[in-house]
Amino acid sequence: MKVCWVISESVPSNLEAPIDIVTSWGSWKTHEAYKTENCVCSNTSEASTLTKLGFQTSVNLYINQATYLEIERPPKVKLFGGQFGSDGISNKDDIVALNLAVPLYDLVLLFGFDLSPTTDAGRDEYYFNVKEIIKANPSTQFVLVDYVHELDSDVLELSNVTQDTVESVKSLLG
Repeated sequence: MKVCWVISESVPSNLEAPIDIVTSWGSWKTHEAYKTENCVCSNTSEASTLTKLGFQTSVNLYINQATYLEIERPPKVKLFGGQFGSDGISNKDDIVALNLAVPLYDLVLLFGFDLSPTTDAGRDEYYFNVKEIIKANPSTQFVLVDYVHELDSDVLELSNVTQDTVESVKSLLG
């Protein structure tokens, strides 16, 4: 069984998780605290800064194809396609990381994600995208690890979503 972590850019950096046991995906913003191996940067100016610093030499850095061309084709980056229809979507890197990782794994451990009911427009679009990724991949099991929020009823109805603790994940993977 292929297993990975996807770490939300909203996760507090002081939480502990056994990230190093399996492959990890997430925003480049999660790398410092969690040593994320596969980092996404969907923002052009941030991607430019990261590549000038050589960030892509120590991780797998994924940037948008259009960004790649705009910032003069930096070496050793990986590309993803597509655009977001709205600038107001929060945590775009989370959505891209999920889209990239999910097809490769049987079990996806979600850390720091918030799938609680919302009326905030930006978070609502984020929630919609994450939920659609989960729904579109019924053969992939998603585990919300140490989930602390109320879970939206739409997510509760999905048969491929469960919750578990870090301790349990450690014992299963360790």
